[in-house]
Amino acid sequence: MGARRFVEQEAGRRLARDEIGMAINSAATRSQDQLHIHVACIAPVVADFLRRRQSEIHGAWSPLRAKLAGHRFLATTLETEILAEIDPFKLLMRGSNRLSRGRQAEVGAMFHNGKSGFYVLANDTRASPGDRVSAEALLDDTCEPGN
Repeated sequence: MGARRFVEQEAGRRLARDEIGMAINSAATRSQDQLHIHVACIAPVVADFLRRRQSEIHGAWSPLRAKLAGHRFLATTLETEILAEIDPFKLLMRGSNRLSRGRQAEVGAMFHNGKSGFYVLANDTRASPGDRVSAEALLDDTCEPGN
């Protein structure tokens, strides 16, 4: 991510791959009626959740069995070093009709097989309204370790 250096500068330290992510909220999910992108640290509870549940997240979209940060998400993985060649909107369009195209997050990852990549998360449209949340809820702007 090109914006990584700005997040690291604000955090005052080098960040591990799985400590940083990007959240995208569409105009339909924003009060300002504009596409909104956040790049920040991942909330530690989210990073821990993804590390512990890595075996249930694969290259195909599938619902996470447990709630993440109290909400229902579908997830997939991308084995790629950078997102520059990936269009997250097209990735969602190729996914299930259960994906909320206005609320998604990409999280850096180091997989058990030693490869690096990303988790891609999206709200499950079949979830109750209380189980859907803005993707930025998975981020932590303070970037404090263990926060």
